[in-house]
Amino acid sequence: MNERRTAILEKVYHILDRDGSGKLTAADIEKIYTVDKHKDFVSGKKTKQELLMEFLNNFEGAAGNKDGFITKEEFMDYYNDLSMVIPNDDYFVGLIESVWMVCEKEDSVTDKEQVNALVTKLMKKFKELVPVLDANMMEKLFKEFNKSHSGSITIDEMASMISKLGILAERKHLTEVFKKFDANKSGTIELDEFAAFIKSSS
Repeated sequence: MNERRTAILEKVYHILDRDGSGKLTAADIEKIYTVDKHKDFVSGKKTKQELLMEFLNNFEGAAGNKDGFITKEEFMDYYNDLSMVIPNDDYFVGLIESVWMVCEKEDSVTDKEQVNALVTKLMKKFKELVPVLDANMMEKLFKEFNKSHSGSITIDEMASMISKLGILAERKHLTEVFKKFDANKSGTIELDEFAAFIKSSS
């Protein structure tokens, strides 16, 4: 792979490998990998979990050692093979941005403006739904996002709710907004993080 393709994949792996162990698990992948645009998910043929496991198994295929972990070498080998059949750099980078919810160039002035505009729109909608943001109403709003009732909001849940609120957003900009909520960088948003960000932005 050329330098541009390698750079964005290095960025993805660094984000996933939060503890710097050099090994990724299913739990690491699940918090950021999205299947929203996968044809089998869209058609209802396969669930998110099924597609996630298929994806993980790809890393543990011919090039993997099937130990249940994904090393950086296995990760890069997988994408090196994929890269061979995608001649256009922009398409390849766009694919990685969409799948892993990262921005190749996060310091772009335009991107920053779009992220700030998205936060503004979101806060406006929150105020329309919950005029008085006290603790009880904040928790109610949080539960509206957390449809899985897991106690923390995923990127997919946020994307779903933003869509229902009638807000259009590119995935890469939504991802940056999600990061603003996710203060502890766990890959999900807990109630205290949710409340703290809304209060700070109100």
